[in-house]
Parts: sequence; structure tokens; C-alpha cells
Amino acid sequence: MSDYAKRPDDLDGIKQTAEKYGFCIVKGLFSAERMREMEALMAEEWKRGTSRDLMSSDQLRPVILDDKILRIANALLGKELVYYGETSMNYEPEAGKIANNPFRTLHADARGTPGDINKTWDPAPGQVYRGYRFGIYFRDYTRYSGGLKVAPGSHHVGQTKFKPPRGLRNFFGKHRVDLPDGSSIKIPTATYELYDIASEPGDLVIFSLRVFHSAGAARLKQNPTYAMHPAIENDLWKSQPDLFHPYPSGGRNTLFFDYAAPGEEIDLYIKWRAWRSYNSGGDNVEEFNFDDERIVREAAAKGISMRFDKIMAKALKAKQNERLEKLKANNREFSNYHSITAAS
Repeated sequence: MSDYAKRPDDLDGIKQTAEKYGFCIVKGLFSAERMREMEALMAEEWKRGTSRDLMSSDQLRPVILDDKILRIANALLGKELVYYGETSMNYEPEAGKIANNPFRTLHADARGTPGDINKTWDPAPGQVYRGYRFGIYFRDYTRYSGGLKVAPGSHHVGQTKFKPPRGLRNFFGKHRVDLPDGSSIKIPTATYELYDIASEPGDLVIFSLRVFHSAGAARLKQNPTYAMHPAIENDLWKSQPDLFHPYPSGGRNTLFFDYAAPGEEIDLYIKWRAWRSYNSGGDNVEEFNFDDERIVREAAAKGISMRFDKIMAKALKAKQNERLEKLKANNREFSNYHSITAAS
């Protein structure tokens, strides 16, 4: 087992690994039977054709409220967890647009500063960003391409010091790869460490909202553990696809959901996501109902408090004034910056 992987009962190890590297792979959290059950529930949700968050789904809410997951989230974040509607379900019966068009761009999710809601949040020395994304992958990425790529430790470094490379001057060394015609090419190596996560069904992948990462990691047949920068990887995948292990069969089916601890940096991120949702005009506000009193009580019984900023942004745009006023009365902010409550 790698330094990045821990067993489900090693809560201290999970926390230490996530804080040191910005991510952790929790091995074997779910049984094969439970994975089949969850994927069947995803298929039901997919047939509905909606884009609601997982907490709003009666089928999938039990997944993110699973005590095994919450025990880990509590170890990482403390007794009070915050949920703010940042979830996604990627499901296809067979490999299609999701599987074949991964977002191969190195990026960190954390945004929002007191002065600029769109600016990348940078940590103070020694500060741990108190928000994590939890990922359940339903395919084997130990032997196949398509998993998550991360830059270990990048969550400790400011954006100004850790910039995705532009041009060959940001690379050093050359990794040789032999081509089928007998010739070879040399691949530049990034000036910082990259790692392709070797997850398999049953694992829980956790990564900081501040760590740099990319989807669709491509594994070279000649050296499956060699992780290259996604910009080079993407070009090589298009020009020399036979150099890589293929994607696993079936859809790139995944569940993602965030939990965080109360704090200013998370407050800013929640508001950034909400304002982005408002400006994009994407999801239908009617599909988000985690403000329902029944769901709020169910989450509260598990130690989870709700932030409704994302629903508020949609309600504001849809001019649902009655719902908006109720949400404003029940939304506990962690800072006074960029408030949707004040704006509405």
C-alpha cells in the first residue's frame, strides 16, 4: 500500500495523510455488493434526467450520510460538518461523453478572498484548508487510464508560487518512450511532483479543495506509474493513443460531494460557488430541495449543518421571494464578505 493510502479504521493516518499531501485514498471502504447497489441507484437517478445535488435525492442521500463516510469526515474536519450543495453524479450506461472527454487541466477549486470573490484562495504558512471533496469511483484505475491526477503537497503552496507550467521552460529532464515503429520520443517532466491515483471500486478518494488536480489521468503502458503533466498527456493521448492503457469498460461513473468545517475560507468558497451558479443560470432551482425541513433534520441528526447560498442564488434569479426570505432567515454565514443574504 502506498504512502497515500490508508485503511478505513486508521482515522489518524487518514487525517495526517490528507493534511500532508492534500489527498488520501481510503482503501476498501465499500463492499462489492454495496458498490453495485450504489451504481444501481445512480442508474435510477439518471433515468429521471435531473441535475439535483445528492442530498436532495432520496435515492442517493443515504450514500453521503453513510456513517462510515461521516466518521472519516469528522476525523478530518471536526464534529460540525457543513454541507452546501456541492455534489455531482457522473453516470453513463456505457462509455460516452463523460468517459471520453475528461477535464485534463491542472487546477485547484478553492476560490474567494475578502477583496475578490473570484480570486484563488492562498493559504497562510501552515494553514490547512478546511474543505474536502469525497469521490467514489466505480471503475478500476489501478491498471487503466481515466483516474484522478494530483500534485502532492500543492495545497500548501500559494497560486503565485505554484503555477501550471506554460512552455517547456517549466519542465526539466526527458522521459523516453519507445514508439511502435521503432523510434522514440522524449517527454518533458514537470518541475513538481504529480501522482496518478490508483483507486479501485470500493475505495474512497478524498482531496483538499486547495490541492491541484486533473481528471482523466493517462497511464503509459511502458511505465504505468509515470505521471506526466495533463497538457502534455492530452496531446500525446490524441497523437499516440496506443502508448497508453485504455479507459476501463463502461461509463466513467463517479459520485462527488463536499464537506467542510465552519470558517472564513469555506464561507468564501461557498459564496463563490453560489455567485457562479447565479451567473451561469445552470441548474434548475426546483431540483434542489435540501432546504426541506425533513432533510435538514436528518442531516442535523448526523452533525451536519446546511448552507443554502446556492439555493438562494437560484431563488434570487428565479424571483422566488417567499422561499428566498425563508432561506435568508436560516442561513448561517461564517463571514460578512460577498453575502448573498445582504445582496438579496
